[in-house]
Amino acid sequence: MELNQRLLRSQRLCHRIVAQSGSSFSKSFDFLRADSKEAMHALYAYARLVDNLADDGICDGPLAVQFAKHLRQWVNFSHASTDDTLRTWTEEHASPVDLNRLATELDGIAKALEDCMSRFSISPKYLQAMIDGTLFDLDPTCQIEAPSDLERYCYQVASSVGLACIQIWRGDIERCKQAAIDCGIAFQMTNILRDVAEDARRQRVYFPTTQLQTFGCSRDAWIGCQPDGDWQSLMRSSIELAREKYENAKSISTCLPADSARMFSLIWKSYRSLLEYIASNLDQVWQRRLRLPLMTKSRLYFSHAITPIYNRSKTL
Repeated sequence: MELNQRLLRSQRLCHRIVAQSGSSFSKSFDFLRADSKEAMHALYAYARLVDNLADDGICDGPLAVQFAKHLRQWVNFSHASTDDTLRTWTEEHASPVDLNRLATELDGIAKALEDCMSRFSISPKYLQAMIDGTLFDLDPTCQIEAPSDLERYCYQVASSVGLACIQIWRGDIERCKQAAIDCGIAFQMTNILRDVAEDARRQRVYFPTTQLQTFGCSRDAWIGCQPDGDWQSLMRSSIELAREKYENAKSISTCLPADSARMFSLIWKSYRSLLEYIASNLDQVWQRRLRLPLMTKSRLYFSHAITPIYNRSKTL
């Protein structure tokens, strides 16, 4: 009984974290069967908290890196039979309040995350890959030098999530593994294009150095949010690559049961529409964070909510 109560408390915390994130992505969970929906809350809550470590500036770089490396071991759930929790670690290292709070939340979602991983046979390597992406973000000396470095980063922070999702969605992982990897790259490249100004203000440039040089763009001007050179052509080339990855990802829909295909269709179309919205408003990316209009998001959601999916091959 106590174990069940711990799991329920952990699941409730996951729901709260997802709700507080304000992401419209979570609305797509509604299309899943109950156990898959619960698992998606756990996975998304974990991804959100890991992302917060890099983006919220909750502690200085070296301590955050130490914490992330400890978190990488925590994902294996070796702490389940010991007292070596994340909160214990932060207390021993005299961590700031915000890092203690993050550790407490991660410990709080542990049972729900463990249930998710066990129920759907999700390898810790996917969750560890997300931390590797965070470690890259936390190291100010790291730069993306070549397109292959960008794809590796996108795999860590997005494709790894997609591969875990395929298992939660009860998909054929062997059939759609490469498509899931391409989908993660497409999603993350869309995020990079959307967040270009915000990332620059954080001293982060996710466009490869070789591409910056090709288009005559200096890193210093980019970080100053006053890009020089032919920056629009650079971004258009990234948009074209993302479009190619989106097309490659379409086949995922045919590898999923109907409820999961409906969810995937919604998030694929939402992100694909966001990419085109960015492409149509490229002159505004340095002035504001471009978001898909509410009317477009609502139309996409309700079209999936009220329209049965009879033929998965025609979902997208």
